[in-house]
This record gives sequence, C-alpha cells and structure tokens, in this order.
Amino acid sequence: MPHVIIEYNQAVAQQVDINKLVSCAHQATEASGLFNPIAIKSRAHAYEFFHLGAADADNFVHISIRLLPGRTEEQKRALSQGVFDAVNELVDASLSVEVLDLPLSYVKG
Repeated sequence: MPHVIIEYNQAVAQQVDINKLVSCAHQATEASGLFNPIAIKSRAHAYEFFHLGAADADNFVHISIRLLPGRTEEQKRALSQGVFDAVNELVDASLSVEVLDLPLSYVKG
C-alpha cells in the first residue's frame, strides 16, 4: 500500500511517455522510505473531456496517493512534495499532488 493514481488529459501523452510518468511517480513514492516497495501500486487514467479554471492552462496532471492511516502530516507533506518535484521535471502542465488516508472501511484481498 499505497495506491498512486495519476489523472491527466490526453494531450499530456503527446508530451511525455505515460509509462515513464507512472514510473517516475512510483519511484518517488518508493524513495520516500515510507512503504515496502512491493506494496506500492501505481496507475494512470487519461481524460478526454475536462475544464480547467485557468484559461491559459491547457494540460493537467493530478496525482492522488491513497494510503492506510498512520503517517504523520509531516510525512505526508514530504511525500507529496517529493512526488511533485520528481514529476514536475517531466511535464509541462498544471500539476497537483495530494495524499489521502483511506477510510477504515477499505478492504483488500
């Protein structure tokens, strides 16, 4: 655990290899030292239709990192900043990263 979920608009795939983007976010999550590397799960979803608030923003990449509760706010801030810094070097887009605790109702098999 965690789940690294990358959302982006389709045009981003013309700027950067999406597999490389997923790998970069995955490696930055691993580099945080907060998780067993074999537990990290990363994936990406493209969106065809979207609206951005800023008229001059053409592309976006949003990364959600969902994890089980127990990390401190300082650890979560460091994780989001580390992933942001790594991915920001790859993309020319509106970039955001958030770290979310999964609810206690989360179940996996």
